[in-house]
Amino acid sequence: MTRTPSKKTSQRRSHWELLQIKVGVVASLLSLVGLLCVGGWTVWVTYYVKQDSQLSALLIKELQLKTELSAHVGATLATHLKPTEGGSSLLEVGVTLSNSGNDIARLNLDRRVLSIIKVQRFEAGLPVYGPAWDVATARYDGLSSTLWVFPYLDIGPSESYELKYVVKLDEPGLYLVRFLSRMKSDHIERHKLKMSTPSIIEYSTGADAFITVPKGA
Repeated sequence: MTRTPSKKTSQRRSHWELLQIKVGVVASLLSLVGLLCVGGWTVWVTYYVKQDSQLSALLIKELQLKTELSAHVGATLATHLKPTEGGSSLLEVGVTLSNSGNDIARLNLDRRVLSIIKVQRFEAGLPVYGPAWDVATARYDGLSSTLWVFPYLDIGPSESYELKYVVKLDEPGLYLVRFLSRMKSDHIERHKLKMSTPSIIEYSTGADAFITVPKGA
């Protein structure tokens, strides 16, 4: 005679199997959540380390820029024409030199630092220039009551200096006004060594401007 499980025993077994299934599902979900957390943590750590490395590189670069001494001298040129008696024109030239760097720079102010060149004519749309007229001596460089003016200028960090010149132009026409000064600083010398630049080559700063002297000014 075969003995069949009672209804109560079958219910217990069903509950036990259902519990095992639930436990298995929960365990699978916990494993999945764990894997997602580990993956997210890995991605976050990788991103954070990358960002931190980039920030550190930027900070190092900024520190190098702050500690490395270098001069950055720019020149701006302004001109003003005034008519004089006899039909000539009086040309006033103002040159402003500004050092935006953090190191002192020395600029040469010899007799060829400022030139005026007349445009003789145009050929194929391009100007044909005449000889250069060096007019740097138009700036007073003699002995005053307070100081002696030397043929160079030292400009410190964040400093500006304005030079003034005046000349008389007798002929009407188109003229090029050019300021070009050789520049020296410790940073330039280090840069020349780094780039293997021949010592005969000089670095400079300058500015150009065109003026038109009218007829009968």
